[in-house]
Amino acid sequence: MPCTRNSCVQGFFSVMDNKAEQYFSKGSKKLHEADQELYKPGEDIVSLVICQSTKESIENYLKGFLTLRGFDIEEDQTLGDLMERCRMLDPKFHDIKIEEIDCRNAKDSTLHCEEIEKFGACYEVADQLDTLLRKKGIISS
Repeated sequence: MPCTRNSCVQGFFSVMDNKAEQYFSKGSKKLHEADQELYKPGEDIVSLVICQSTKESIENYLKGFLTLRGFDIEEDQTLGDLMERCRMLDPKFHDIKIEEIDCRNAKDSTLHCEEIEKFGACYEVADQLDTLLRKKGIISS
């Protein structure tokens, strides 16, 4: 049976909401993984885990926000590209300083930081995104 205008629109937004929820869920999971690693004793911390988890958290939170707003995501977009798109939709994203992440404009999954200051900046951005999305009521505990 063909869909009516309203049922097609509702179906589209339902699919987009589901996809956005998957991004937000993965973003939260990856931030939690980074949390677990970050709070280990210093000699046990694996910087690669923190770096990769926080980058994936940031990417998923940004993709989730854009998807929720009805935008398609292209696979070759960098964290910097995604953030700029989010900033155009909501000025609150300007408060998050993604510029401190050196690899924000690279789409190379092998790049990672070793120094705590560097992956600390990445973690801070992921945590700020999590906080912003929770304050907006987009994601919940």
